[in-house]
Amino acid sequence: AEGDHRALEAAQAAISSPLLETDISGARSVLVNVTAGSDLTLSEVNEALELIQNGTDGEDANIIFGAVIDPRLSGAVRITVLATGFESRPPAQAAVKSFPAVVTAPLRRPVNAAVPVGVGANGTSSGNEATAAEAQKEPQTQPARTATLSSDDVMDIPAFLRRK
Repeated sequence: AEGDHRALEAAQAAISSPLLETDISGARSVLVNVTAGSDLTLSEVNEALELIQNGTDGEDANIIFGAVIDPRLSGAVRITVLATGFESRPPAQAAVKSFPAVVTAPLRRPVNAAVPVGVGANGTSSGNEATAAEAQKEPQTQPARTATLSSDDVMDIPAFLRRK
């Protein structure tokens, strides 16, 4: 987050992300990492930690924080929060978000039923009298071949596949 209340905004974003399954209320242990440029003040860190402590719903939560000074983040703050030690309780009723369904028809491509027939130099067919319908009814299959492995090929196949 950037701006006047960047630490508060970063802390709020960290504890209320829509990607989280639950909030941090009820956490007994919280680990907080604050990463910012050299312009970060201790009062900004304190404000962010107070917000996180209020989110845990208790004074007895063990909150440990660390700060990292990264010169590339001058004017910005990044806060990472790890919360653990939740009491076993039924999960809070999450708000159900609905998204509009987009249904598209499957893409259909026309099948070209024409089978090319060789034409000789004088304009006559080359003797292939099969029609397109017959070609589609009887697909060409090749007889199965047995694989022969030379000694070099054996080493290319992993041992667990050779044993099968």
